[in-house]
Amino acid sequence: MAEYITINGISHKVNLAVLPPDITLNTFIREHAQLTATKFMCQEGGCGACVCVVRDGKRSWAVNSCLTLLNTCANLEIVTAEGLGNQRTGYNPIQKRLAKMNGTQCGFCSPGFVMNMYGLLEQNDGKVSMTEVENSFGGNICRCTGYRPILDAMKSFAVDSNIQVPKECADIEDLKPRNCPKTGLA
Repeated sequence: MAEYITINGISHKVNLAVLPPDITLNTFIREHAQLTATKFMCQEGGCGACVCVVRDGKRSWAVNSCLTLLNTCANLEIVTAEGLGNQRTGYNPIQKRLAKMNGTQCGFCSPGFVMNMYGLLEQNDGKVSMTEVENSFGGNICRCTGYRPILDAMKSFAVDSNIQVPKECADIEDLKPRNCPKTGLA
């Protein structure tokens, strides 16, 4: 019997009877859907490189795709870093801010950090505290950048944040209206 799994808005028909019973969501995302931003690393849920967001229509949550069996994902919507944004369609504010605030170096861990933050914000209707942000990244590892710029970028989304965000990271809604230099009109 075929099941359906939606990844980044694209429905994938999956015949679980012909796949190994222990196939993970990570393997399906990378090998069958051909999406490689979700990394294949420790396979123990300890590094966070494989994090993606799962939705069931009512709620959202971040999961380690290396520990999530594919057979538990039927009729769920999966969001990967490719589904948040890319060069062609534009980047998500989390992706932009992580890059602009020097939170990347090799970039291997970046999609996991971005997806963890996206899941946290979505799960909490965009309202998180700096403490909640810090506590949610215990399962994400970065081996080259160091955590300060990464956490600063992520904490800058918190409602109680005091972190200075570069001007180029401001959302359009946060920009102050400016008058046209030629006409002087708003």
